Amino acid sequence: MQILLNSDNLITSYAIIGGFDGGIEIDDSILPDTFIPEFKSGKFLYENEKVTYNNNFQEGIINETPIVNEINSDSKSVEQLKTMVSNLQKQSLQGTKLSMQMAQQNAKATQKIVELEKEIEKLKEAKGVE
Repeated sequence: MQILLNSDNLITSYAIIGGFDGGIEIDDSILPDTFIPEFKSGKFLYENEKVTYNNNFQEGIINETPIVNEINSDSKSVEQLKTMVSNLQKQSLQGTKLSMQMAQQNAKATQKIVELEKEIEKLKEAKGVE
């Protein structure tokens, strides 16, 4: 499990799966039994590798700092995904163009083969060969 602390060592968030930039990895065994069901930002304190109740906790008093790193990380991920999608679209378009060019070349080659077969038949008829 990872926890996220504010400057007063109050736990502002936790993650069972994944984590946070700047998060602290802890063992679940140091948590009070009621940590997850009672969790509220600032209700628990992390000190000396122990999680305890914050005796000064008052609901709604904790001023949570925005998790700017996560927002920036998400923004970067979105931009990277946009770039990847754009590149895939370009590659798909190039593939479609190549496919169309190949189809045109194939049609021309087929037409040329038909013309050559007709010429061969004419030559055979002219020589009297079957």
